[in-house]
Amino acid sequence: MRTIGTVGGSSTTGRFNLLHASDADFLRFLCETVHPIVRPDIEMVDTLVGIYNEALAVDGFQIVPARVVSGKPIFSAQSARRAVVFEEPTGWQKVDRQSQEMRSRLDAAVTEEHYQGVGLLCREVLISVAQEVYDPARHPLVDDKTPSDTDAKRMLEAIFETELKGSSNEEARAHAKAAVRLALALQHKRLADFRTAALCAEGTLSVVNMLAIIAGRRGRRTP
Repeated sequence: MRTIGTVGGSSTTGRFNLLHASDADFLRFLCETVHPIVRPDIEMVDTLVGIYNEALAVDGFQIVPARVVSGKPIFSAQSARRAVVFEEPTGWQKVDRQSQEMRSRLDAAVTEEHYQGVGLLCREVLISVAQEVYDPARHPLVDDKTPSDTDAKRMLEAIFETELKGSSNEEARAHAKAAVRLALALQHKRLADFRTAALCAEGTLSVVNMLAIIAGRRGRRTP
């Protein structure tokens, strides 16, 4: 793996001690070399990532886009043998757009107000995804109160009660409901910080992915 360290010349390996660094540190270094701030040329980034991945494949690693900031990919390293779960968007345009904005804001957040803004976006994502999936004719209410168009909690509860009913789905149903409660509870915390905002975002994305599975938008693709 360390032969990649010679990409930047012998001075690079010596200055950063790459030959003796841990695998994790070495992989982080490679990701930094294709960060858009360091290397804004997209074509050059694609070329380098291709070179890196060809060499890393021998050791079972690869450099992949982890998120997008200002239209440019931020890379991270992962096992090439690991199945990537739900890398693609759901296809619900508003949900995907809001989810991406939520990730971007969390990545850039530095103040309490920024973190609270992430919580507000989490709320919007849950409302949008609930509106996409909830069908009054298919999902009977769990109480006698008809949900409004923005009542994500009641819509989501009705969806999960119907789509994940039965003892065989007990754990999945419990997880889905817990994710909804987590996201909704953390949205309203006034003392917002990264930990709170990140947990809120994680709960929100868990709900989105579970609904995408239920709606048939996640599945094996035939070649």
